[in-house]
This record gives sequence, C-alpha cells and structure tokens, in this order.
Amino acid sequence: MAADRGEFHSAENYYQESLSLSRSIGDPRGIDMVLNNLGKLSTEKQEYAVADNYFQQSLEICQSIDDSQGKAVTLNNMGSVAYYRGDYETAISLHQQSLTLAREIGEQYVIAESLSRLCILACRQDWQALPAYLQESLSICLELDLIPIVVELIVTIAQCELKQGQVAEAAKLAGLVDAFPEVAQELRIHELARLLKALGEVLPEAQLTALMKEGAAFDLATTARSWLNRISQELAEK
Repeated sequence: MAADRGEFHSAENYYQESLSLSRSIGDPRGIDMVLNNLGKLSTEKQEYAVADNYFQQSLEICQSIDDSQGKAVTLNNMGSVAYYRGDYETAISLHQQSLTLAREIGEQYVIAESLSRLCILACRQDWQALPAYLQESLSICLELDLIPIVVELIVTIAQCELKQGQVAEAAKLAGLVDAFPEVAQELRIHELARLLKALGEVLPEAQLTALMKEGAAFDLATTARSWLNRISQELAEK
C-alpha cells in the first residue's frame, strides 16, 4: 500500500476515491473501513484532530449498523490518537473499552492489539498489570502468528528494559525491530523513534550501532517466545 511506503498523498487520494464510491453505493461497512484507513493515515501524518474526526465518523457508523468488531477496532484507533496527544487517561479508557468489547465477541486480533496498546501505557505508568497484559498478548500473537503486534510488543519490552537500566538488552531488541521489514509506519515514527532517541542519549553511537547490529540477527519468534516464557515464570512465582 502507498501508505506503508510513506506516500501519504497517493494513499489519501486512493482512500478518498474509495470513500466516494462506498458512499455512492450506500455501503456502510465499506465507508467505515475507508474512514478507519483515513484516520490511521492521518495518525501517521501526526494530524491528530483530523484522525479523531475520521474515527468519530467511523464509530457512529459502527453503532448505527451494530458492528461490534468495527466498533472495537475504531475504539482502539481512537485510543492511539489520545495516547499520541498525551491524554493517557482517555487512551486507557478507550483501549479498555475496545478490549472488553473484543472479549465479548471473541475477536482475538483486536484483543491482542488492545492489550499491546495497554502495555505501552502500562510501561509509561509502571502499572502492575503490565506482565499479565504482555503474557496474554504475546500468547495470542504467537499462536495466531500476528507478526505486526509481536513487533510492537518487542518495542514495549525494550522500553521497559531501558527504564530498568538494562540498556544493552534494550538496544539489541531495538535492533531486531529496526531491521524487521514488517514494522508498521505508525510504530516506526512513534514508539520506535522514541526508543532510539532514548538509547542515543545513554549510549555512544558506535556502541549503540554494534548492539543493534547484534539484535538485528535475532529471530523474532524465538525472541518473543523467550520473553513469554520469562514473563510467565515471573507471574507464576508471585
């Protein structure tokens, strides 16, 4: 997709054409899908007010056609916008609403994604719930091979490691993610960029480069499973 390559203008034109077509044929689900894509594109462009507007429209459509899955997805996207704006309490509330709804309908992808976003917030605010969130999300992602969410979780783990003074481990995990081809644009320009900036403030450039190069050789699934086992063991010992 054009959006994945950062070609925002081409992507926006494509989505606007799709939106006009969906409206012309009266396809509410199609309209909802395109509005979400436009909202995510605006989020990547860091145009958060525009993104919020698209997501609000999407939410209204989902409510009008009783689309619980679409509503859960949109609430998650709205939570991300609130997070990027620095409104953490609203972000937590929206992600928890998404998680509750996803659990009700058994939508595993949205459950994993909601948990992943809550992990990011938990890492920032030192929630005691973080290990349990990580455990459940990693379990779902590894079982269903949800690679983009696994990558997001590895970034969160790296951020938590850095906060705890495990700088070398954080740098290696950052290297794994940075070298991975399926890193979402939104993750790269927000959480990964923040992690790399923080690492650059505590490590000499040559050392950071060497550690990231070492991490780039790691296997993603093996690394994720290793962390899942470690977290599960820590929870069992509590």
